[in-house]
Order: sequence, then structure tokens, then C-alpha cells
Amino acid sequence: MTHTTPGRSTSISSRTRRGAVRAAKHAVLVRTLSIMLGAFVLLAAILSIDANGFAATTYLFNGSSTLASWNTSASWTPNNGVDYPGTQPGDTAILDTGGTANVNSTLPNPLANLSVLAGSIITLNSSSGDAITVGGTFNFDGGTVNGPGSMAMAAPAFLTFSSSSNTFLGATINNAGTINYQPQPGFSLSMATSAVLNNSGTFNLLNDAPIGSSGPGAPGVIHNLPGGNIRKTGGSSPGSQTISPSLTNDGAVNAQAGTL
Repeated sequence: MTHTTPGRSTSISSRTRRGAVRAAKHAVLVRTLSIMLGAFVLLAAILSIDANGFAATTYLFNGSSTLASWNTSASWTPNNGVDYPGTQPGDTAILDTGGTANVNSTLPNPLANLSVLAGSIITLNSSSGDAITVGGTFNFDGGTVNGPGSMAMAAPAFLTFSSSSNTFLGATINNAGTINYQPQPGFSLSMATSAVLNNSGTFNLLNDAPIGSSGPGAPGVIHNLPGGNIRKTGGSSPGSQTISPSLTNDGAVNAQAGTL
């Protein structure tokens, strides 16, 4: 005769049910976390893309564009019919085929990087704050930036002059980042009478290349603002460097190599 113990059977059955409940709860938790993770990834993807479906992009200026407007998609490659450099945070703009890009309204977002090469021109027509703000690197290599507007280098951005041709400035640049000035021998930056370079960051003079003036009337202005630092750290010894624009100093100027 077989005997059963009711209390023991009930205990085993109860433990089995509790285990099943825990397993079911664990499965639900895993599914919930998977759904939340998927939603987070989807949201991150959506936030990285603008309303027209384009994430931060590298644009090449179409120098042959008859529109010649920065704020028009047709002036750039790629061209989706809506966007242009600065529509999305982190865009990059490269002007290396000549032509003039007219910035007729302030860019909605800062650029990650900007290159203006020989033969290419930017005209800052917007008077509403800084028409262009660069947060990464501005490679000003033989091109031209004209006013009447202004542009900004936000810290910790870098503005580099390392050109193999002459560079021209006829606008205002507000620098809170770092300027590295090192044109190749025989070339230089030339500032028009309307040009202003306001420096509240660091302006490194890395060789003896002059900074010249162009046009009739009073020379352009380099204003070293409070907190700004102009440093000559390169060049021949005992070489000297000529700065033709008017220099107004409210910060620090240090000649660690050669003579200013």
C-alpha cells in the first residue's frame, strides 16, 4: 500500500507555482527592458536627424551656382532641396572651387568645421549677430571673407592660417578659441579697412609672416580683448614680424621668439 503525505505534496506544488510566477515576471521584465532599449535607440536616431531626414552633413559649395546663396540648398552638394550647412548642428562646409557664397541670414546652428580655400569667397550679409559660428576648425587657406557682417570662433575652436596663397579679410571675426597663424613663406593675411579681428582667446604667431592691410583709408583693427593672449612663439631669431593693422591691446602680448 502506498501512502502519500498531503502536507509535503502541497509544499512542493506551492514552490513550483512560485517558481513559475518568478520566471514569468522575469520574462516580462526582459521584454519590457528590450522594448525600452529599442525605443531609446530609435529616439536617439530621430534626434540626430533633422525634420527633413538629414543628419549632420559635409557640404561642398557649388561655385558655379547662379544662386550664390549660402542659405539655399541648390548652392551645395549634397542638395536635398531644403538643407544647407548650418541647418543641422555639426555640419561641415567646404568652399574650394571658387565663387561667392552670400550668407543672407544667420545660420541656425554652429558649424563643426569650415574650409575657405583660394579663389573662394564668403560674404557675411546678415547683421543679426554672428552670421556663422564655428565650433571646430576653420581652415582659412587663401580665400576671402567679406562683410559687412561678422562670424565667430567659439571656444575651443581653431582658426588656422597655413596658406600657400594670400588670404583676405574684410569682415569681423570674433575669436574665443585659438588662432594659429603660419602662412607659407611669401604669403600672408591682408585685412581691409573694414576688417576687425577681436581676440578673447589665444592668437599664436608661429612664424614671421606679416599681417598686412589693403584698400584706401585707415587700416583694419586687431583688438586683443581682456583675457586675450597674442603670442609670438615661432619665426627666425632675431627675426621680426610686421603687423600693419592697428593693434589695440587690452589683454596680454608676448614675444617668445623674434620681435613684433
